[in-house]
Amino acid sequence: MAEAAARDAEERYTSLFEGSRDAIVSADRDAVIVEANSAALKLFGCSRKDLIGRRALSYPGVGADLGALLEELTERGYLEDVEFSFRRDDGTRVHCLLSASVRRSKNGRLNGFVGILRDVSQRHAALEALRSPEAKYRFLFEQSPMMNFIIGMDGTVRDVNEAVVQGLGYGIEEICGRPALSFVAPESRAAAAESLETDLRGEEAGELEVGIVAKNGSVHSVLFRPGRAVIYENGQPAAILIAGIDLTDRNRAEMALHESDEKYRTLFEESLDVVYITSRDGTLVDISPSAASLFGYTREELLRMDVRGLYANIEDRKMFQEEVERTGAVHGFPVRLLHKDGGVRECLLTSTVRRAPDGTTVGYQGIIRDVTEQRRVERARNREREALRTIAEAAVRATDVPDLCRRALSGFIRTFAFDLGTIRLYDDGTRTLRVVAVEGLSEEDLQKVNDQPIESGHHTSAFVARTGRPILAPDVTEHDIWRTHAARLRELRLRALVSWPIFDTKEELLGVLQLGAHEPKELVIEDASLFDTIAEMLAAVLERRQALEDKEEMRSQLLQAQKMEAVGRLASGIAHDFNNLLTAIHGFAELALASEDLPERLRPDLDRIRTSAERGARLVRQLLLFSRKEPVHLTPVDLNMTTQELSKILAPLIGEDIAMNVVLDSELWPVMADAASIQQMLMNLAVNARDAMPAGGTLTIETTNTRLSDECCADRPEARPGRFVCLSVRDTGTGMSDDVKAHIFEPFFSTKARGKGTGLGLAVAYGIAKQHGGWIEVESTEGAGATFRIYLPAVTEEPRRAADVGAPAWALAGGGERILVVEDEDTVRDFAVRALKRSGYVVFAAANVSEALRVFNEQNREFDLVFSDVVLPDGSGVQLIQEIMDEKPDLPILLSSGHADDKSRWETIRDRGLPFIPKPYSLPELLRTVRETIRAH
Repeated sequence: MAEAAARDAEERYTSLFEGSRDAIVSADRDAVIVEANSAALKLFGCSRKDLIGRRALSYPGVGADLGALLEELTERGYLEDVEFSFRRDDGTRVHCLLSASVRRSKNGRLNGFVGILRDVSQRHAALEALRSPEAKYRFLFEQSPMMNFIIGMDGTVRDVNEAVVQGLGYGIEEICGRPALSFVAPESRAAAAESLETDLRGEEAGELEVGIVAKNGSVHSVLFRPGRAVIYENGQPAAILIAGIDLTDRNRAEMALHESDEKYRTLFEESLDVVYITSRDGTLVDISPSAASLFGYTREELLRMDVRGLYANIEDRKMFQEEVERTGAVHGFPVRLLHKDGGVRECLLTSTVRRAPDGTTVGYQGIIRDVTEQRRVERARNREREALRTIAEAAVRATDVPDLCRRALSGFIRTFAFDLGTIRLYDDGTRTLRVVAVEGLSEEDLQKVNDQPIESGHHTSAFVARTGRPILAPDVTEHDIWRTHAARLRELRLRALVSWPIFDTKEELLGVLQLGAHEPKELVIEDASLFDTIAEMLAAVLERRQALEDKEEMRSQLLQAQKMEAVGRLASGIAHDFNNLLTAIHGFAELALASEDLPERLRPDLDRIRTSAERGARLVRQLLLFSRKEPVHLTPVDLNMTTQELSKILAPLIGEDIAMNVVLDSELWPVMADAASIQQMLMNLAVNARDAMPAGGTLTIETTNTRLSDECCADRPEARPGRFVCLSVRDTGTGMSDDVKAHIFEPFFSTKARGKGTGLGLAVAYGIAKQHGGWIEVESTEGAGATFRIYLPAVTEEPRRAADVGAPAWALAGGGERILVVEDEDTVRDFAVRALKRSGYVVFAAANVSEALRVFNEQNREFDLVFSDVVLPDGSGVQLIQEIMDEKPDLPILLSSGHADDKSRWETIRDRGLPFIPKPYSLPELLRTVRETIRAH
C-alpha cells in the first residue's frame, strides 16, 4: 500500500511538473542541464536529447550575464524575476524572467540549481513598439484627410502626406526640397509669405486661405487655420507642421469634418476608458460618461469636484504633473484613484499637455484606464506561481514531513504577506490536529497554539477540519467565523484569516493550513481556487513524502525482523553443539566432585568449572527464550501467585536502597503461561529497573485486568482487541531517550559499561512475552523513570498447583536395571554411561540408530529403559523409539536434545507426551529423570 501511495503521489507530482506553463530546469553545480519539463523544451526550441547535458552558459549572448547571475544565485541562495535574454540555436532572441534557487546537501555543499523561466518576449516586443512614437506619428500624419505640410526653418518643404500628393497630383519627390511659396498662386503669395514668416518665428498666425497650384495647373483653395505644431531636433525648432483643408470640395470637407466630430463624440460618449479634459489647477472641464462606473459619482458631481480629491495619494498627482509637463505627454502613468465608496482603483493615465497660444500650460487631456482587475489577476498569478514554487522547493529540500511543512508555511506567509501561520496534520487514531509547523508567533502566543481535538468548539482549525469548509476572511469581523470564534480571534489579535482543509486523493482529511494577519487583507473570491490548488499540491507532496517515509519505516521494520530472526537462527543453530559441550563439562565436573578420592586442592577449580557451565547453560537458555525457540509448557497460571513467589527473592537482589511495592488485583484472570519463564521475565525487568536507580528509588510491580477495544489498539502496533492481564514493572530511575527506547529490545544492545551486562535481559523478556502470545509496551522519558507493561491473553481455565518433582537422594540410585544409551556425541555419551553405571545401572551404549537397533536385538530386547538423543546421524530418536515400542510397547523411553528448532521434534514429543530431558542436564537431573521414568512404568 505504501508503494502504491508513493507511485500515485509521484504521478501527481510529475503531472504538476510537466503541466507547468513555465519552463522548469534543473542543473548541476557546473550549470549543466540535467532535467527539464516540456515547457523548457519549447522555450529553448530543441529536443530533450539536445538540451539535457548542455551547459546553460553555452547559449550565445547569455554567457557573461548568466555567469554573473549564477554567482549571485550561489551567494544569495535564490533569485526572483530577474530579466535576461539568450539566442536560440536558430538565431531567435528570447527574453525571459528567471526565478531560481540552489540545491545543497545536508552539509551545505552546492549540488546544483533549480530555475523557473517565463517567456516575456511578446511583452518585450510590445514595450519596444510603445517606446517608438515615430510609427504612431507617421500613421496619424499619413492618414489625416487634411493637407499636412512640414516646412523647414529655411522655408523649404521637408515632407507632405498622402492628401497633398493625391490632391495636387505631384509625386512626393517633386514637392520635397522646393520652397513652399513656389506652390502658391501669385495672387496669394504675398499673404502666404507673411503668414509663413510669422509661423517660423514661433508666433501664431491667423487663419489664411491660400491658392495652391496643382501639377495640372489648376488652383486649389486651401484654408490654413491657426495652430501650428513645432517639430524639434536636438532641442531646437527644426520645422513646423501646418495643415490645411482643401476648399475646392468644401461640402465634402465639411461633411467629413462633421463625421469626424460625430466619431469623436461617439468615442467620447461610449469609450470604456475614461476620456477627460482638466485644467492645470485640477478643475474638470469635461469627462466621459464611463467615469461614473470608475468613480461612483455622476458626471455632474465630477464636474463640480477638484480632481485632486480623487487621488488616493496626492503625491501621485504631483509626480504626474511634473512628468507630463517635462515631456509633453505621458503614457501608462500609474496612479491610485478613489471610488466614492472609499475603495481604491489602480489606473493608468495617458495624457498630453494643453497649451495656450503663448505656450503656457493650461491643462491636460487624455484617458484613464482602470487596470484594477488586471493587476489583481497579475498579482494572483504571481502568488500562485510563488506558492507552487514554494511547495516544489520544499518537496525537494525537506528532510522529513515536519521540515516540508515548515518550509512551505514560511513561503506561504511570505507570498501572501501574512503575519503568522500554522500547519496541523490530522491523527485519525486520536482525532487530533497535531501542530507540525508554526511561523510568526511570539513566545507568548506560542503558548496558545497546541494540538487540537477535532471536536473542539474553541479553535478555528478544528472547525475547518470537522466541517470541511474553508475560511477566506479578508476581515474576520465581517465573516461568519466572527460570530462563533470571536474570542479565539481576539486572543491571537487576528483581523484576516485563511484556514484551508487538506484532503488526500481519497477525500480523507490530512490536515489544515492556516494563515493570519493583524490587519485586514486584500483577498477576493477567486483566491479560493488558488488555495484549493495549493491544498491539492500540498496534499500531493505530503502523500508522496509520507509514502516514502512509510516505505522506509517498513524497510526498517523488515530489517529489524530479519535481524531478530537471524539472531534466533544463530541461537538455535549453536544450541545443539553448545549444549552437548556444556552437558559434558558440567557432568564430568560433577562426577569428579562426587569422587571420594578427589584431592581437596582440585575441588575449588572443579566447582568453578561446574558453575561456569551452569552460567553458560543459562546464557543459551536466554538466547533461546529471546528467539522463542526454547520449548515451554503452557498451563493456566495465577500471575499473582507467580509474582508473590518471585518477590520473596527480589528484595535482596535489588538492594536495600530500593523500596519495592507489589500491587495485585484480587480478581485477576488466569493466563496460559510457563511460570518459570514468567518469573525469569520479571527477574530481568526488575534487574533492569535496579540498574536504572543507582541512587535508590521505588520499584512497583502491579497486576490488573484490562479489556482492549479496536480504538485502544489503533495506534499501538502490537496490540489487539480482547481480554488481557497487564503485568507492569515501574521504576523511578533515570528514564530513557526516544533513541534508546527504539533499541532496548534488540539482543546485545546495552547502555551499560563494557562487561557490566550481556544486553539480553530485555530482549529475553520481549521473547518470553511474544512466546506467550503477548507483547511489551514501554513508557519512559529522560529523568522520569520507566514503566514496562506486559500484556498476556486471559483464559477462563483455573490454575492448577504444580506437582512436586523433587526426590530424595537415596531414591536416585539404580538397582541393576538395564539401560540402552543412544548418543552420537562421544563426551555426552561417555558422561551418561559413567554416571548411570556409578548409580547402579547396567548400561549399553550406541552412537546411532542402526547401532542401537543392533544392540537392542542382540540383547533380546531385555532393557528397562531406552535413553536416546533426538537428533542422530542416521535418523531420528523419535523414529528409533517408535520401532522399539512396536516390538516392546511397554518399554520405558526417555528422549533428550540440545536443539531448539525443528530438528528437536519438540511438537511431536509434546503432543505424544513422551518423557524428555533438555540439554544441558546436570548429574542429579539425569539420575532423577531416569529413576522417575522407570518407576512410572
